[in-house]
Amino acid sequence: PPGQSFDEALGSLLSKVDYIAVDFRTDPIVSSTVLSYVSNSSDFGVYASSDSALILKRGFNGTPVYCQPVTETFGYDSFNLVNGQVVKDNQSVSGNAFLHVGSQNSSEFWWGPGVFLPPGHYQATFSVKIQNFSEGPIIDLFVSRWVYGVSIKYLGTNSTGYDLSFKLATNASDNKVLTYRTLSLNDFPKLNQYTSITIDFFVSDLGTYEFRGATPASGTDVFFGGVTLLQKEPSLNLTLPVDESFVTG
Repeated sequence: PPGQSFDEALGSLLSKVDYIAVDFRTDPIVSSTVLSYVSNSSDFGVYASSDSALILKRGFNGTPVYCQPVTETFGYDSFNLVNGQVVKDNQSVSGNAFLHVGSQNSSEFWWGPGVFLPPGHYQATFSVKIQNFSEGPIIDLFVSRWVYGVSIKYLGTNSTGYDLSFKLATNASDNKVLTYRTLSLNDFPKLNQYTSITIDFFVSDLGTYEFRGATPASGTDVFFGGVTLLQKEPSLNLTLPVDESFVTG
């Protein structure tokens, strides 16, 4: 409306409703914008959660009445191989895996997949095995994210009102490692058998999340089969950078 900012208009709308439904898989822009606004107040709580969708209820502060957590399985082909090779592997769920040979130099092994996730507590379980071993670090596992912001462009004038356009944006300086773990021989009970390595992390920023691997020059052959993602608990706490600009006419 004329004379009203987007923040004011959204606040006015949300003050009149008892329930809010958002779906990150369908539209991360709308979902993140609404959640970032709601998370600044205590008016709403997570009433129900299913996969990447949330229902918020005004005045609710208990345990969600229904919760189907986000679960994703990313095979080797969901990732980008940087230094290594794709090999046949009957122990892998997909029948293939990434292999980094121990004689290769220390380098980034793989990266990806880059997925938007609704806020909450998560566990990423890496499927890794070694064929031989040497002393010292074997592989570094990382959970990292690229932070995204929303740019809002106002088209119109203050007297006539505005049409708004929304766009997601990020830049190279917005990458951050949330947590990591360095594996050694003690983390692998048996040679030539996949081991599940679980890393906990929290999503509180809108962004694309990655599960990367890097191999030190250890002389160990390392196989990577994929990552399983599990949301342990949903949340509505989300930080979202917003950039607003006006275009008259």
